[in-house]
Formats: sequence, C-alpha cells, structure tokens
Amino acid sequence: MLLNVTIFLWFGAVCPWSDFVNTPDLPFGRLVLLGILILLLRRPPIIFALYRWVPRIESFREALFAGYFGPIGVSAIFYLFVTCEYLNEIDQTPGLPDSGRKEVEEMLVVVRLVVWMCVVISVIVHGITIPFIMVSSA
Repeated sequence: MLLNVTIFLWFGAVCPWSDFVNTPDLPFGRLVLLGILILLLRRPPIIFALYRWVPRIESFREALFAGYFGPIGVSAIFYLFVTCEYLNEIDQTPGLPDSGRKEVEEMLVVVRLVVWMCVVISVIVHGITIPFIMVSSA
C-alpha cells in the first residue's frame, strides 16, 4: 500500500497540470475526449470480441469486468520517458532542418500531454469505480 500511495503522489507531483490548459495547439476538451475514447476503445472491444475463446473468461459479465480493468499507469509513464528520450536524440541530430526540429518539439508536447491525460483519466475513473465494484461483489 505504501508503494502504491508513493507512486500516486509522484504522479501528482510530476504531472503537467498547467500544460493541460495552457497548450493552444491541443485544447483541454479535446485532450479529455481523447483520453476517454482511448480508455473505452483500447481494451473492451478486444475482450468482448475474444472472450469466448479465453478459457478464464466464462461469461459476458466477466468479459465486461476484464475489459474494464486495464488501468493506464506506471508502464505508460515509463514508455513516455523512453519516447521523450528518443525524440530528444532526434532533435539533437546534426543537420536536421529547422522544420524537422519544430515537428519533433510539437510531437514531444503532444505525446507528453496525451499520455499524461490518459493516465489521469484512468486513475480517476478506476479509482472512483473500485468502491462500487467492491460493494456490488460483496
């Protein structure tokens, strides 16, 4: 539990909160909509399509539960840092034209904001619904 709380505190401390609303190229509403759509379309459609062939998922209700719980968190932030490091290496490439540098910088901003928004929405949605699921399963 202590490690779990520590990770969520770290998320809150390093999350680019002000960038969510201060980035003119990517409006806040579009970020939220994109985060919700990714959460809805990333895992549930695949689980619903394939649950009949997964021996551990025996009913539609179990498929609904398995499709719903696929939180986005630590691994997404890890891969975000890997991606940012790679894009920074590209940005420092000698001979890269100015237009290429501008595109790399824009991609850094967009990738960072989209991944963080997906993590924030996932933490909020899954955090809010866990008590309801625990009550209904008891």
